[in-house]
Amino acid sequence: MYHVRVVPWADPKELDDLRNWFYSNNDDRAKAIAKVKSYQSRGSQYLPHVIDSTSQLTSAVLLDETNNQVGMNAIRMAYTMALIRFVNGILDPNQQAQYAIPLHRLAQNVGLGSSFVELRHWGTHERDLPSIEMLRITTKEALTWLWDHYWNDSTLEDMTSDDEGNAIEDTVSEEQTELQRVLILWPGLLYEFSHNKYIWQNDNNSLISSSNFTVSEKTKNSQKLPETKINNYINDWKTIWKSYHDREQFVDIVMEKYNSLLLHLLILKLTDFEIFYFKWLLKEYIQQLQDGNKRDSIRNNSLLSKHFRSWTDIEQKLVKRVINHLNIKTVIPRWKLWNDSLKENPSYLSLVIVKALIKRMNEMTNGNGNTNDWRKKKKRRQASNEQETMNSANELLKELESRYDISEKDNYEQSFVIVKTKETISNSIEKNHNFSPNDIFNDLANLKKRLKHANSEPSEVKDKIEVKKQKIMLWETPTDWTPKPFGML
Repeated sequence: MYHVRVVPWADPKELDDLRNWFYSNNDDRAKAIAKVKSYQSRGSQYLPHVIDSTSQLTSAVLLDETNNQVGMNAIRMAYTMALIRFVNGILDPNQQAQYAIPLHRLAQNVGLGSSFVELRHWGTHERDLPSIEMLRITTKEALTWLWDHYWNDSTLEDMTSDDEGNAIEDTVSEEQTELQRVLILWPGLLYEFSHNKYIWQNDNNSLISSSNFTVSEKTKNSQKLPETKINNYINDWKTIWKSYHDREQFVDIVMEKYNSLLLHLLILKLTDFEIFYFKWLLKEYIQQLQDGNKRDSIRNNSLLSKHFRSWTDIEQKLVKRVINHLNIKTVIPRWKLWNDSLKENPSYLSLVIVKALIKRMNEMTNGNGNTNDWRKKKKRRQASNEQETMNSANELLKELESRYDISEKDNYEQSFVIVKTKETISNSIEKNHNFSPNDIFNDLANLKKRLKHANSEPSEVKDKIEVKKQKIMLWETPTDWTPKPFGML
């Protein structure tokens, strides 16, 4: 469903123009600031914080660039105040738990660096303001964060698209809006889910037992709030997942806001979500490798490179941890879907996934040794299905092992590591600093010369240095000093 919200702009095209004005390097930035001021005159409560914060940060940048009449202290104050309001506006709405969550944890949940929290503390409590260099760098990072998380959002692009095909576009937009809504609610519920895992990690609440009927009033009142929040939130996810048309897009949006606990929740509660998740993972991995083969490509565009910087992170966090969360009993009856998904985008990562699945299935089979007489028939059918699945999985494993040599594991692991070209490194250095890379190499060459010259000094110079070292005086008792009371000459 749509949630009606009053906004100060007349149409989506106006918001698109505002985005282009803010992120230009000409006089359009001043025009954007004036436009935001006109929005505030219509009611500041209707203006989203991200737009207001973008305007404040841009105002500080323009004040710094046109430093003609104001002093440096006023510029530092403008930068500091804009950054404090930016951090507070982003983190305060997520402070919805019963107890206060540390700001560093909240910043981590929304993808904000800890440096922003440290600078906020510095600007709020310390006597001296942060240095102008630090403020400039942090402000650029804040504007980049706002671009990535708001201005460059796909939903904003959908708002500014043409009106052709209204029925289909409205449906997709409504689905994405609902998905974004539950994702925004997640940071505020993270405390409840992390401290009440017994509520959602198992389904024992539905069992008929005495503990479900003999609940005291005190326990009932203390447990009602977190259980209600958790169950309502899970039901929202299930409803959206059932009605969502593009499941791969669903996974892509979820992984863009990656959180390990949220991924664990969705793996347990959404039917077949894990199959689409691994399909997405294999597709992203192959795309990452293809981008890496392009010499001049910057490998920072994919979601994998955004959240995970090495093969170890992929293997441990996205493969082994997820497979450990799986209910392996649900994999066997749906193995055909798994098999087709793993074959669709084969890679060395597929080999790792299949090996981890076989390991879990072997653990489950070995744990089913004790059988009762009345369960023998059921156990035989299960054993037959398990054996067929194991045979199919082993065949797929052999096929992948024949294509991807395990002895070259290091090469596959290093192939994912993000390696920038020399041109990319030099461009990033020149962009962030006011010196060239040649200055660094010249400094290293001069340092080598000085070390070489020091090692080749004549023996007379070395003897003088040794004499100086020997003449260092230690504390000694003075002989011509008479103690006097403090304050007397």
